Amino acid sequence: MIPAPPLDANGREVRLGDWVRVIQAPLSIIGMPTESLDAFSRAVGHTFQVESIQLNGDLELDTGKKIGCGWIWLEACCCVVTRRPARHSRHFQVILDQTLEHDKKRGRPEYRVQP
Repeated sequence: MIPAPPLDANGREVRLGDWVRVIQAPLSIIGMPTESLDAFSRAVGHTFQVESIQLNGDLELDTGKKIGCGWIWLEACCCVVTRRPARHSRHFQVILDQTLEHDKKRGRPEYRVQP
């Protein structure tokens, strides 16, 4: 069974490398530690590049450079795709290569990677 592609709040497919704007914090943060609540609430309104997509459809976003909170994993429905690059930047290509290498070593993909 192939999982359905993650869809943003507007129903648009989210792909690896897309830039997304976080429009809301997920309900799943209820009961999380204060640091996690702060990271999600500070991410709302900012745009981030999708660095990986988990098999369950969650998006991995590196928030460290913009809001200083490290990484967050967020449901695609809490975001809106704002930009889809025609080519990946050199920085992002390094991240993609590391993800593919990680998958080869483990023998089982942890991420869904599109070319």
